[in-house]
Amino acid sequence: MTIWCEKYRPKSFDEMIIDPLLKQKFLEMVKNPDVNLNHLLLVGSPGTGKTTVCKLLVQETSGPENCLKINSSDERGIGVVREKIKSFTRSVSFNDKLKIVFLDEFDSMTREAQNSLRNIIEEYSKYCRFICTGNYLNRVILPLRSRLRIVELKYPKREEVIERLGFICKQENVVIEEGTLEEIVEYSYPDIRKCINVLQMSVINGKVFKSGIKKVGEDAKEVWSFMRQRKFGPIREKLVKEDIDISGLVRDLEEVIFFDDSLTGEQTKKLLLELAETNRVVPIVEIPRIELEGFILRGLEILRG
Repeated sequence: MTIWCEKYRPKSFDEMIIDPLLKQKFLEMVKNPDVNLNHLLLVGSPGTGKTTVCKLLVQETSGPENCLKINSSDERGIGVVREKIKSFTRSVSFNDKLKIVFLDEFDSMTREAQNSLRNIIEEYSKYCRFICTGNYLNRVILPLRSRLRIVELKYPKREEVIERLGFICKQENVVIEEGTLEEIVEYSYPDIRKCINVLQMSVINGKVFKSGIKKVGEDAKEVWSFMRQRKFGPIREKLVKEDIDISGLVRDLEEVIFFDDSLTGEQTKKLLLELAETNRVVPIVEIPRIELEGFILRGLEILRG
């Protein structure tokens, strides 16, 4: 099955739903990359288009054949800097076309690895550019922040996302019940990728109905209900079998817990503190589900008093 969020990933900057001034800056970079393309650190929440911007910059400047791409959540230690990045940058010469090191999820890279990049970035900056993405700026060491031009990507307007979903439906010949796209955006916004995924998963026989769209917090309410009943088994089964956005579930759980009047003040405080720690580590662990299960088990102990 073709994944729509990949199929309809913007093929040019003109197709991107980003701030017009920011779009203009990127267009200037690709017109004269040797002069205008800086080392970049693109920051912003998931689904804002950071990786797409990087891919377009590579496509319009060096080309994939002159780019080293590394997913820093998988290859995050000093070894990858010494063995891959340093080897790639050393192969650069003044006769070569501009080369790019694309570090996706750069904020997952260890501090030791980040420190080792400082001199490499400066030494090879004439012929090589470093383009990085990350969700959390505070996880990038200060010396690197000063060497990278920080660009923050923000979410587009809801109306623009609805318009994009409508375009996809038209291309896929999908019939939409009135108000359906608004329901999807209400559930998934501001993550554009999630909006598109929810739309695709909601199509049945070429049609999408409002009744088939999950409401905001539906999964969180079900998980919390099981927690109140002291039932861990059904929660784990749900997390394993269903394709649930763990980060979104954590956010929704915060609201469900905060507004549960049956909890004592002390229980609410302890649960939210545990949830805050879970929210901090979920984006950087290998299996977010296991981290959430740890919160749930700790939460059951708090609920037992």
